[in-house]
Amino acid sequence: MGLSAGSNYTITFICKGISRAISLDQKLMHSIISNLLSNAIKYSANGGNIKFSLKFQANNVILTVQDEGSNNFL
Repeated sequence: MGLSAGSNYTITFICKGISRAISLDQKLMHSIISNLLSNAIKYSANGGNIKFSLKFQANNVILTVQDEGSNNFL
């Protein structure tokens, strides 16, 4: 995804907590993550920083995508 974003964007990956194996649908998660990152790139029209993070908790894994897109809605 970073290669397709171009040089105007910086994608940073952050992982917090103790990682462990989890059961999930790999194709579905790939699709979800790709869609979230694609939207972050799409709505940050002038480039910028995109932060993708995973946070492992006792019974949860939290996935976050944060961009610097506009707050203007159409």
